[in-house]
Parts: sequence; structure tokens; C-alpha cells
Amino acid sequence: MEISRTVCVCIIIAVATLAACTGEQPQTFEVVDHFGVPYPDQVIDFDLKAPVKDPANTAMHGPDGSKVQCQIIENGTKVAVRTDLPANATKTWTLQPGEKPIVTADDVKVTEKGDFYQITNALIGVRIPLGLPGQEKLAPIQGVRYRNGTWTVT
Repeated sequence: MEISRTVCVCIIIAVATLAACTGEQPQTFEVVDHFGVPYPDQVIDFDLKAPVKDPANTAMHGPDGSKVQCQIIENGTKVAVRTDLPANATKTWTLQPGEKPIVTADDVKVTEKGDFYQITNALIGVRIPLGLPGQEKLAPIQGVRYRNGTWTVT
């Protein structure tokens, strides 16, 4: 299927308009090895030129152009990624506002919900009672969330 030149121009204009409306522009980050030394897999962070306003709608694209996991840290002023760096190599990432980030099972969320903590990731979750004064003694885990989103206990 061939995309016409007009359609490509319209897509480019739409993306530019979206970035202008959100007030955020893509930011690019690069690491370079100048010493001929390979670096092991590790977490590195980059200072942002402008703070991220909406981490839930900001995605990081890795050196191959595909989305990669990242974490917005220090009140939106830095972004962290996990990478290695071969000897004499260069790697570049682009932080793209207006895109949903990659979500994996590693994205753990802890929230307090009434009288229990809820700990979840993309695959499963558990509910643990807070043990508040006067609260009946309950089992250590009060519910398990299945992959389809349903809980064993409500």
C-alpha cells in the first residue's frame, strides 16, 4: 500500500500541531564511548531540557526506534533508561510527548485503598490489610487480581 505525499505531509503537520498544543517537544539524548571500553547493562539518567508534564503520555524511543522502558524521575526533570554501551559505540534515545509509554509486568504500583494496600503490575495484583486499630485480624493477603483484571475477593 502506497501512502501519498499529501497524506504524509498531513501526518507531519498533525504531529507538529499536537506537540505545539501540549507545549512539549521531543527531546533527544545520546551516550558515546570515546575510550574504546564496553559498558555493562545499567541504569543511566539524562537531564531534561524541559520538565515532563504528563509521564502517562510520554514515551521513550530507543536506539532502534522502538519504544523502550523509561522512568521519569526527580519531579519530571530527569529520565532514566536501562542500557549497555559497546566499545566505540553511540546510542540515542528520543523522549516523545503525546505517546503512551511502554507498559510491562515490571511496572509495579502501590496504592492505599481504604483499609488495605493494593500492589499491582500489568499481570497480577495483591491486596494486603493495613492492620488499623480496631480492625479485625485478617489473613496477610486479602485478594489476588488475575491477569484479566478480576479479583478473588472484592
